[in-house]
Amino acid sequence: MKLIFLDIDGVMNNWIESQPSNKHESLEFASSCVENLKYILKETNARIVVSSTWRIGETEKTLKDKVFKHYDLEKYILDVTPVCWEEPRGVEIASYLASLHICNVEGIVILDDDSDMEDLKDYLVRTDPKYGLTKKDAELAIQILIK
Repeated sequence: MKLIFLDIDGVMNNWIESQPSNKHESLEFASSCVENLKYILKETNARIVVSSTWRIGETEKTLKDKVFKHYDLEKYILDVTPVCWEEPRGVEIASYLASLHICNVEGIVILDDDSDMEDLKDYLVRTDPKYGLTKKDAELAIQILIK
């Protein structure tokens, strides 16, 4: 199984297309970012583990219903990473990977606009929050997942 660790703000929204959302204080997903994520999913058959702060206080089920269903992405959501207060996101992702009961992880990629990935930085596709997830980012993510 291939896993995408997905941040939301700065990855699934951007300064150009996104509008304020009633559901969150943040922004709705930008259509171009959704299409680029779907492209990665189609090309790699990966599943999504939500690593965004949007996961705090939510389960993967509530995130599926509240957020991802609107974009026809709910079927790709596998899980959420643990919250390790005051630790970098890379530590949270490493903790998740260490606790996996799924032994057949074939590849991972981290889609995030932050760089705090510690030992997992080689798996990071760092997005520019001005644009969110671009086609170029998607191509790089695919390359990381299939290598």
